[in-house]
Amino acid sequence: MPSLVAWLAVVSVYLLVRILDFSRLGSKLTLPGGPRNAIPGAIMFSLFGFLGQTATNYYDKTDMPVSDEPQMNFWQRFASLKWMPVTVLKDGEYEDMLRERQLKLEAEIALVDERIEALKSQHVKTSASETTSS
Repeated sequence: MPSLVAWLAVVSVYLLVRILDFSRLGSKLTLPGGPRNAIPGAIMFSLFGFLGQTATNYYDKTDMPVSDEPQMNFWQRFASLKWMPVTVLKDGEYEDMLRERQLKLEAEIALVDERIEALKSQHVKTSASETTSS
């Protein structure tokens, strides 16, 4: 938030300077110290900004609640939203899901094997009945 306020101030001053017509003001509007103070001023304002941001970061860290959960990166947080069609699975959940799929496939294979055996026995019966009738 402080960086937002700083950028808002910088952009506002820039736009104000662009809008004002300094040629009409003449010598009434001059910077104190002239161009020789530009570099020290930039250094000082950079230092003030750095110290302010450091203080803000320190305050934010001390104010945060401590949690035992590991922090999630952007994509993990994005995928964990309730309206997302994609979910993040833990290793155990994924293993359970694979075991369920494996059991379903084994059951289907067993049903297909039974059907094959039934067709083979039916074929043997029909071929035996054809040989006896001929």
